[in-house]
Amino acid sequence: MKKVQRLFLVKRAVGDAPSMERATFLASTAVSDRYGDVVDQASWKLANYIANPVIQVDHDYRTESTVGRALSAEVKDGVLVVEIQWGKGARSQDIAQKVMEGLLNAVSVGFVPGHAMRRSEFPADHPYYADGHGMAYYDNELLEVSVVAVPANPDALAQRSAPDIDLNALTSEIARRLIAAGALSAPAPTPAPKPNKETSLSSWLAGDK
Repeated sequence: MKKVQRLFLVKRAVGDAPSMERATFLASTAVSDRYGDVVDQASWKLANYIANPVIQVDHDYRTESTVGRALSAEVKDGVLVVEIQWGKGARSQDIAQKVMEGLLNAVSVGFVPGHAMRRSEFPADHPYYADGHGMAYYDNELLEVSVVAVPANPDALAQRSAPDIDLNALTSEIARRLIAAGALSAPAPTPAPKPNKETSLSSWLAGDK
């Protein structure tokens, strides 16, 4: 099973301040990361994750690195929003304390890609088009969300906001800015590659060029 771990634009969601019990993150958006990759937000597959909503540390899948669970995980206004409930154990509370103090500010998503397409093969006017080697991922199955120290995206930092700002207003504003920047597309069927340039996900995962 090919697993992908990517860090994207991550902002601490507005609402109640992070506590030793809970915190809310905007865990993924369609912005391009340092690898040149984008993840389509409209096609997330979340059912299996919701049945086992683990919060890990640094994509370590051992049980001792499980520090919480997601009370909810859903796409709102083109952004994957995850509400975390921290565990009661010592390590869980240590991570919760660091998030509450602002020492840790980012999360990362681990997922199994369902469909991948080179961004260079999109039409030039498509929001995901890029002249390079980056990939666009669709129909991705979310496996876990990890608290991490160093994000791949330079903007992947939690933002502490005033508690009187509405969460829906924040996510709508982020979506508006991404659309304005041409980085976020409206939900649409998975696009087909250009003629004679079809990309095989299985061959790409196998390392073929």
